[in-house]
Amino acid sequence: MEMVDGPTVPEMFQRKYPAGVKRAHLLAAPLFAALLIAPWVSPFISQAGAIAWNTKGNAGYAGAGVTSVTLTDTAFASSGSDDALFAAGASDRSGSGTTMDSLTYGGAALTLNSGQSGPSSQTIRSGVKVAPLSGSRNLVATFSSVNTNMGVIYLAYTGVDQTTPLSQVTGVSGTGNSIASWALTIASDSIVVGFCAHLANGITVTAVQGTVRQNGGDGSQGNWGRLVGGDTAAGSGNLAWNTNGNPPSYGQAFEVKAVAAAAAAERGAFNNQILRSRVRVY
Repeated sequence: MEMVDGPTVPEMFQRKYPAGVKRAHLLAAPLFAALLIAPWVSPFISQAGAIAWNTKGNAGYAGAGVTSVTLTDTAFASSGSDDALFAAGASDRSGSGTTMDSLTYGGAALTLNSGQSGPSSQTIRSGVKVAPLSGSRNLVATFSSVNTNMGVIYLAYTGVDQTTPLSQVTGVSGTGNSIASWALTIASDSIVVGFCAHLANGITVTAVQGTVRQNGGDGSQGNWGRLVGGDTAAGSGNLAWNTNGNPPSYGQAFEVKAVAAAAAAERGAFNNQILRSRVRVY
């Protein structure tokens, strides 16, 4: 068998290029291709979103002898594409086991969480509505029977996951100035939103952890007390406020998920597929 010398190692890595084409041009080609691809890739890159309070919140009350309470001065502003969430809570103080059966905003039903009982059979129940209607609408809470006193409260947010906005709803109940306190383990881009009824007039409310967004004030009907709503910063699962006077208190809080949390994995996977593509020059 005749042995034939093969190419040397340097020769194996040498290529013949057309006249006038320099190696620098070929080295620049992948960079140029990446610049062309970037505008098409960027919309699919996963970017962390942020939940923001919509600066909207209010509370309203009704007296004895009725089965519903209506808050008429709500004016929620939404662009329709800002992943908005309308969150509300309603409470009675009859102590007769009355339940809150529906919450509507602009005629559209909110998705209700399970109710939380108070120290003497009062109840509070929260609910949410994704993609709420914009503008001035009525928020109506309807109860199962004629009530002694009742109230309703709301807060609104943007940047919320529209498919699965909530997780881990939890309640508190008792008598004391620090009952409104929740500790949840949440995602880094989630927040905690909570509502609490305090059954005493003339009380003060002091934020301990998180922010008090809506301090409902004393109810105008009887010895209603105060409905309070607040939230945490992203990633913080601790929400708490204190009152004075040791009133009977009961409330609910829940994790609100950011819109990016649901879409990040899908967008990231698609983006990785594109970025793994190679630009070859022959």
